[in-house]
Amino acid sequence: MGLELAQELGVTMIDRAKVKHFLVYNGAENIIYDARPEARPMSTKLK
Repeated sequence: MGLELAQELGVTMIDRAKVKHFLVYNGAENIIYDARPEARPMSTKLK
C-alpha cells in the first residue's frame, strides 16, 4: 500500500536506513550519492 502510494505521488520511498545502508523502494533517480566515507575505527566497549 505504501509503495503504491509513493509511486502514484512520485515521491522517494526509503526504508531501513541504518548507518551507511538503506533501501530505496521508489524514486532512486532522485538520490544523489556522495563519495563513500572513510571507514571509522571500531569502538571498544569498556567493562
